[in-house]
Amino acid sequence: KESSKSARSSIPKVGDLIMERLPVAFPGRR
Repeated sequence: KESSKSARSSIPKVGDLIMERLPVAFPGRR
């Protein structure tokens, strides 16, 4: 069950990374 908690904790971190990488992947949008 602890694994599930760890996975959920990493979800928000992945979202932050994606948001930071979005501008890099789509420079035209910036």
